[in-house]
Amino acid sequence: MLTRTELRRCLLAPAVLALLLIGACRDDDEEDDRPEPAQVPSSFVEPSERDVARYQAIVRETLSAGKPLHPLFGPRSRSERVVEKLALGPDDVVADVGCGTGALALLMLETGTPFQKLYAVDIDAPVIEFLTFMLDESKAPGRDRVETVVSTEIDVSLPPGSLDVLLMLNTPFYLTPEGQRTDDPKDALCLQSIRRSLKPDGKLHVFERALDPTAGDWCAAIQQVIGEQGFRVVETEMLQLGVPGEGEHCWVSFAVDADADVPPPPNDLAPPPGSGPLPRPPGQGPDREGAPAHTSPGSAGAR
Repeated sequence: MLTRTELRRCLLAPAVLALLLIGACRDDDEEDDRPEPAQVPSSFVEPSERDVARYQAIVRETLSAGKPLHPLFGPRSRSERVVEKLALGPDDVVADVGCGTGALALLMLETGTPFQKLYAVDIDAPVIEFLTFMLDESKAPGRDRVETVVSTEIDVSLPPGSLDVLLMLNTPFYLTPEGQRTDDPKDALCLQSIRRSLKPDGKLHVFERALDPTAGDWCAAIQQVIGEQGFRVVETEMLQLGVPGEGEHCWVSFAVDADADVPPPPNDLAPPPGSGPLPRPPGQGPDREGAPAHTSPGSAGAR
């Protein structure tokens, strides 16, 4: 005959086994939900990341296997949440400034996001070289509506008054890591060039995370610095973009403030009167009617 202790053990054993099985299933589900690690970096920040040929080979191998390209960039949810906030329509002309290697452009093509034209803009020529290659190889429907652009430190190199929407994702070139305004007048000039590129009713959408978690009100700093260059805040919200380890992003939607008194650029930085487009860098396709100026590269910002 079983003792009371032995009976209790017999009754508890199935319950313990069930709990272990539930935990194992839960762990399996969590592993299934984890995104694949990125095989292509979002920008070529580190010297070790600047092997364009290596990433071109990854694109070729992926396409040869009949697989979609977007998973190469890691978590897809970041771009999907951003596109949702842009609320684009079929007649919208859009620019992604600081586009990096093109995760957002690729997602918009793969998912059939409505837009009339998309300018993918970055200051780093190798990034644009890779992005142009990837889009060409993908043969995605709508590829002809995406224009790649190499910008400069003081100008996003886009046609004046052409954009309905301009977005910047993780491109806080105008702030220090501590969330303070930079002292470089080139950053203000670049923001002014963004303002000039927008239509009178165009919108600037900024999505940024604090580079320094101990920094002050990062979102307030974004609103202040960009607002000083001729913009007014329309809407702001803290967003989870679903990227592990990144925390919340500050989303701010700006409109052009037509009555703003924007300071003129220093004489030594002002573009000469009547200056025209510079030649397109190697690796980009032929100029099309209405294409923006393409100029010399600088260093890319991290996405």
